[in-house]
Amino acid sequence: MLPCAVATVSLAPRPASNQLTTQLTTQLKQILDKHAAFWNASYSFAIANDSVEVAVAAGYDDHARGTNLTRDMQIPQGSTTKMYTAVAVMRLEEQGVLRLDDTVAPHIDRYLAVKLPCADAPSMCAAQCASTAPCWANRNASGCEGTTAETFAACSYCVRYFHCDAFQAAGAPEAVTLTNVWDNDPTIELVTFRHLLTMASGVKDYFFDRTNWLYREVMASTRDIEPLEYLAVTQRDSRSQSPDTAQPS
Repeated sequence: MLPCAVATVSLAPRPASNQLTTQLTTQLKQILDKHAAFWNASYSFAIANDSVEVAVAAGYDDHARGTNLTRDMQIPQGSTTKMYTAVAVMRLEEQGVLRLDDTVAPHIDRYLAVKLPCADAPSMCAAQCASTAPCWANRNASGCEGTTAETFAACSYCVRYFHCDAFQAAGAPEAVTLTNVWDNDPTIELVTFRHLLTMASGVKDYFFDRTNWLYREVMASTRDIEPLEYLAVTQRDSRSQSPDTAQPS
């Protein structure tokens, strides 16, 4: 079992004594312990503002090994970011910056088309990813048959360096698109902001990941995972569903 809830609350500033902080910590810990026991779940909860900073945790970080969750442990936020993302998208729509039924692919393609300085490319890019770079545009090209989803995921950090000499010499595309990431299946171009906000994009979440890649690479480690890396490793299981019939993600 993994931690399943993270919360940060901002309260109106007011002077807080050490006694108040101690009392608040004790009371919150009692609440979290009660819910952790009742729901067999794990929680990390924090309150932080100009006058008080309190953090408590309850339950297990690893249920099988009996490792208790502590306030200092890092927890992938996951779905707790949805409330902020939804508000941000709705505000952009209200301001006329986008429409909910706009497709997402053109926005991601513009991001992918930004060429990063070749001098900043991670060392692993040329060494490990140049040979497979042409496979992004054509998965059936010679030498691409054995390229795994994990390889595409790891090399997703290099796609904005494909204009650099090492990649161009290997036959890499000048730029990668979202369709390339999605195994060159154009159905990904149908996904809209509305699909994303209503969890009907067709991109499955880690619950459907039969390889446990997300757990191994994200939840069991402290390194950052970019969305493109997750897309690159999950597209083969997800792309069989259209946005209108997709499982929630």
